[in-house]
Amino acid sequence: MQFISFYSFKGGVGRTNALLNVAWILARRKYFVVVVDMDLHAPGLTLMPEMASSETGESSGLGLIDFLADVFNPHSEMVLDLKSLTHRPRLVPGQEDKAFKGDLLFLPCARMGDQDADERYRSKLRHLPLNALNDLRETGRNTAVIDEIRAQLATLTSDRLPGRTPDFLFLDARTGFTEIGDLIIGGGSDHVVALLALNEQNRRGLEFLLSELLNERDYPINELPSRLTILVGPVPDGEEKLKQEAMDRIQGTLSRFARHDSTTDTPEVMPKPIAIPYHPILALTEQIIARDYPQSRPALAYRELAEVLERRVIPVAESKVRIVAESKARMASLLPVEQESGTDGLIPEDVLVHKGERKGKSRHPLGRAIPWNLLSPGKTWRDLLSGFPQDALPRLDPDALLNQLAVSAMSIPEKQYLLQKIPAYSGEELGSLKESLQVEQEGFLQFPEEQWSDLARDVGFRLGEWFVLLQEIAIPVDCLLLKNKSDRDRLHGMVDFQLFWFGWAEVLSGKARWQDMLIVSEVGMALFPQSGKMHWMVGRARESLEDYENAEIFYKSSLSIFEQEDDHFAIAWVKSGLGNVLMQLDRLVESESVLRSAFDMTVDKEYQSVLKFVSILYGLLLVELRKLKKSEELLSKSLKITIKHDPYEIVICGVLVYIYILSNDAKLASESLERVRRLNEKQNDPFIRASIYYADGEILLLRGFFEDSKQRLDLAGDEYKRLGNTSGRVLVLSAKARLALAEGDPDSARRLFQEARELAVEKKLPLRIRKLDEEMARVLPN
Repeated sequence: MQFISFYSFKGGVGRTNALLNVAWILARRKYFVVVVDMDLHAPGLTLMPEMASSETGESSGLGLIDFLADVFNPHSEMVLDLKSLTHRPRLVPGQEDKAFKGDLLFLPCARMGDQDADERYRSKLRHLPLNALNDLRETGRNTAVIDEIRAQLATLTSDRLPGRTPDFLFLDARTGFTEIGDLIIGGGSDHVVALLALNEQNRRGLEFLLSELLNERDYPINELPSRLTILVGPVPDGEEKLKQEAMDRIQGTLSRFARHDSTTDTPEVMPKPIAIPYHPILALTEQIIARDYPQSRPALAYRELAEVLERRVIPVAESKVRIVAESKARMASLLPVEQESGTDGLIPEDVLVHKGERKGKSRHPLGRAIPWNLLSPGKTWRDLLSGFPQDALPRLDPDALLNQLAVSAMSIPEKQYLLQKIPAYSGEELGSLKESLQVEQEGFLQFPEEQWSDLARDVGFRLGEWFVLLQEIAIPVDCLLLKNKSDRDRLHGMVDFQLFWFGWAEVLSGKARWQDMLIVSEVGMALFPQSGKMHWMVGRARESLEDYENAEIFYKSSLSIFEQEDDHFAIAWVKSGLGNVLMQLDRLVESESVLRSAFDMTVDKEYQSVLKFVSILYGLLLVELRKLKKSEELLSKSLKITIKHDPYEIVICGVLVYIYILSNDAKLASESLERVRRLNEKQNDPFIRASIYYADGEILLLRGFFEDSKQRLDLAGDEYKRLGNTSGRVLVLSAKARLALAEGDPDSARRLFQEARELAVEKKLPLRIRKLDEEMARVLPN
């Protein structure tokens, strides 16, 4: 269960609104959410009609305040059962609503709403010794109350979701410097959602919160940013310059609190705030805006926050750490610890923390499919393992053992020691070792796709270390001595292959963080400078980071290696990327030649997956050459090619949307965009989401809905900026310039075009620069 605290330094920033909307979104999707009103002095959730019990009959009138009264009463022998105080609120629809797939339960402060109940509540609050929380804080036991709440609610069950316990526990914290606020922030929250407005009071409140978080919890480097989300709101329309200056001050505050990694001297990447746009509904009603106005801008922002929190429960990090701890504890008996002065031997650190380096990291599933088989042709494991005890052979699968060791969470010294000792182990000890590694590996096979980039970097480095270890260590087992060249070459190829696929996990996940992929690929190049795959990976990462000049260099070096190896499949892929890079560098003639060559090769070799990818890039080139009809025909044919787990359908449909927008055909553009939306419902790719906003804005502009167009283009610009995609931001600014012209404001149009051009020049995007110059000359001739 993930314990999520919602906190604000000042009131009026929409904290309770955000909590309720996000809780509803997650419960509607499939999750079991428990909401607790801990704002004792202003119990807004408790007073909301939507949060009243959906069941008829008189309640006990008891709530959280009665539980706390028991906790702070030294004469009380037991505390109230919190589970008995929860109820299902009215906002949860009946079972007949099949779209609502989860459940939501609410723990109020107490039953309120009539004069007598309200007076009883005020009396209980006056007599509640909240100063006892300060005493607990002084003795270091300030988490005891929260721990008890969490422990009780963790075993809550749902009759709507048989067998399920809560996925989320949402706590609404008291505003400002209060005992309850301190309790929640410093009480072991898995994630804090902090809300603030764009003024100096709230910015100073953010400083307090960051100081408090860092003082209360010893977060390893890079862990705090993953446990904090900043919401800024409500953000009004207009005054763009003032808003940007305020956002910059907030980002500056976050940056000042970023700590530096002592080994790399790189600062933590602090979270970017999520803006909650102002909407009159937020001020005038208490409706669930995500439910009643799902396409409104605040609803979209709440869904973004829901997606951030959703990533925390698939799976829960603690269970992964526990599996490693249990696995390593069993292995410890197989690793005789040699005492040295001042150390506890080879496993000195607390395995639950592991120096903060890999807490919560899991194993990439591709590891299951790639064997570490070091055998030379014609030999058997029994031949090579003649030095092992005979009773060990039936228990040992060296292929699996080496694979599990390669990706194990053990440190390199631990692996080194273990490999040296393996020949002396009995069959029973080897069986136990194999079982421990198996448990560790299986426990880490499931993880959120959003973590793939972290895993790629982490596993990439460890595979590189493993390769160096096996080359340098003299292990008294023939199969690991690597005496002959063929075994060394096979190991080289397998590590090369592993690194390649762990890097490409970025693409497969659809959650690409290309800077991380670049790190993995550069590790690979350092190990394997002659590997075409590693050069290809660096080129692909550079391309996605819009560093097209360097991408061209690495694509060409990769192409040269693959041509020497006569690897046609790889050649087709690399030429596709090279063709796109040349297109972005505005060398369209060269690009057409390269893409035509790749296209002909894929047709000849019947590489269907490559053919669809090449078709997309070739179609885009034809668009740039203004051959819209020919591009549409090519992409429509490509759409009919069937491949398993097709990742390209959504991209092809997206390019078709672009073609129809350029053809001024709003109807066809809308139809294709709807298909993109449906395809992205499961994938939920942030870049596709940004592109949908942009296309929506362009289509609304075609239809003359200027205000709606502006809103969608604003969303697109914010998303592209968050993703670091300059090309997308240039397209949005260009569309906004045309929107300003349509509204009769040529001065704003000229300013927006100029801003777009400066961005394109800064990022060195020749194609965008030329197209902007042509467009400005056409629509602003003076």
